Amino acid sequence: MTGQDTVLFTDDERGDTVPRWVRHVIRFVALALLLSLAAAIALARQQMAPADRAPVASTPRVDAPVDLGHEADLLGREDARLRAISIGRTDLVHWVDGTLVLGTRRAPYGVQDLVDRGAMVRTSPTGLMLVRPVVARRGAHLVLHAPGTTLRMVSGHDRFTSLVAWGGSIALSGEPGAPLTVEGWDARGRAADDETADGRAYVLVKDGTLRVDRVRVDHLGFWSGRTAGLALTGTAETVASGRLTHVRAGDVHMGFYASGSHHLVVRDLDVVRPERHGVEITNRSASAVLRGVTVTRPGEDGVSVSNGTSDVTLVGLTVRRSGEYGLRVDGSPLADGPNSAGYAIGNYGGLRVIRARLAGNAWGAALVRSMDRVSLQGSTLTGARSALVVEGASRGLDVRDSTLDSRERSGLVLTGGVRGARLTGSTVTGASVAVDVTDSTLALDDNAITVGTGHGVQASGRHTEVVLGANTIDGRGSGAVDVRDGATITADEQPGGSWTYRPTAFLWAEAHSAALPMLGVLVLPLLGLAFVLRRRRQQGELRRLFEQALVSQGRVAIASYDAAAGSAPGAEPAPAPAARPAPLPAQPGGEPRPGVLAGRHFADARAFAVAAATEAGYSPAQVARALRLPTSRVSEWLEEPADVDRELADAVT
Repeated sequence: MTGQDTVLFTDDERGDTVPRWVRHVIRFVALALLLSLAAAIALARQQMAPADRAPVASTPRVDAPVDLGHEADLLGREDARLRAISIGRTDLVHWVDGTLVLGTRRAPYGVQDLVDRGAMVRTSPTGLMLVRPVVARRGAHLVLHAPGTTLRMVSGHDRFTSLVAWGGSIALSGEPGAPLTVEGWDARGRAADDETADGRAYVLVKDGTLRVDRVRVDHLGFWSGRTAGLALTGTAETVASGRLTHVRAGDVHMGFYASGSHHLVVRDLDVVRPERHGVEITNRSASAVLRGVTVTRPGEDGVSVSNGTSDVTLVGLTVRRSGEYGLRVDGSPLADGPNSAGYAIGNYGGLRVIRARLAGNAWGAALVRSMDRVSLQGSTLTGARSALVVEGASRGLDVRDSTLDSRERSGLVLTGGVRGARLTGSTVTGASVAVDVTDSTLALDDNAITVGTGHGVQASGRHTEVVLGANTIDGRGSGAVDVRDGATITADEQPGGSWTYRPTAFLWAEAHSAALPMLGVLVLPLLGLAFVLRRRRQQGELRRLFEQALVSQGRVAIASYDAAAGSAPGAEPAPAPAARPAPLPAQPGGEPRPGVLAGRHFADARAFAVAAATEAGYSPAQVARALRLPTSRVSEWLEEPADVDRELADAVT
């Protein structure tokens, strides 16, 4: 066929003035430009999209390179020093390796006692400096009442001081309008000690009583909870209790740390920029009441309640811009079976949160894990992440008259076996799901639930049961309530509110609008490929028929030549071939009928082209491509009037 085409038509006549390899290069470049354009559009939309506004978790601030191993060694030496002092006599006032030890006596020790014994010096009428560590033994009471005074505790590169009660008690106090200020002080640098890598001054009460009233503490604490700045620790065999009122703590390791404490009372505590938690209550503490606690910009959690603590009440808690959670609670059991310490295997319980304000916290407003009997009342939890997350097997969650607002996730999330949870009279807002329940049970009544685009309530898991009372659900999506994976929804009343239905496909397109251009680029070439393959198949059929017609014409010509050569002179001429019946016109818009051309031969390419277009139903463009001709040439042939002689010489079926 190629040889026949070359004989019949030159490249110029066919219009093939551009080499084939050039056409392939042009097609490749066009496809590459199209893909690059789609990728550029998707990338531009991603760059223009608003960034994640949720703050990332921050780490404890450090102002110089920190040798963490060195801090741990310092803590170990502190523990060894205090243990050595704790085994001596308790009825003496004496020095032990540079530490002033206060023995048992009925009268409390005061500022003058420490000055007289050289552990403290007066620097001005309103200034004191602690130059040596002090330990109050069992039965000793250290009372530092110094309104309007600044107590600087030596805390430098080479050494740091501390006030410790080991079985005794410590009381620090000022007066209204004239607080006592206690700060870690670098005497060599003549500035507050903001370096924790070399240790820092702290106040600790172990197995005793801590009283702090109208006091400001600054730049105290390092590394651990017991050296956190202000710390109270106890054991199962002893009683550790404390009362903190009108206290402000700034730039400390922790605002306040309580371990193994009982009957703790904290009122009006303001903590600013602690390296770790604002307040941590842990290690089986019980019966703690915290009122009016405010924590701003902690490195980790605002308030952390963990490690077996029970019966904690938080009233008027405010946490802003924490590095992790505003409130983190873990009541999971300390053991899962018989153990040497005798720990129970059930959850710890008893958490009441009243009038809390938690906002702008990096990991979420509140996280509660495996804590029984949790109550949240009159509180506002807002932020980019989920407002309240309750996870792990627990019972007795009760949320009332509260606002749970998440800009990017869910207002309320229950997962992992929460049972008997109730949400009443509250406002819950989420981005795509406002209330998300997985393998848990929840009753909702008289709540205002709002979601941007998605579902107001989503229940999933075959162990999930949700009971809906008189709620209003506002938003848009495929359904106000979404049930999946075998969950059960019981509606005592149909939810009210204004819900706008949107098909799931539309929602997916909106959520993935940046990917749509790329999807179009991928789909369109596939559709084009199917079209090209179909066209190439038709062209292949047409070329095959043309080859057969040429072969048939050649055979007829050879046979006619043989017949003419073998006939005698004067013989009758061979009869002219009978004219073929008039062709049937092709149906417009129908599929081509290549069978019409099968088994026929044609005088030339023109005859074949006319028959292919008028009888077989191929378009002029398809015929031109198959014969490697300009489309204009085929169109001219179709417009020429019929030639009777040419028809008589045409192919015979």
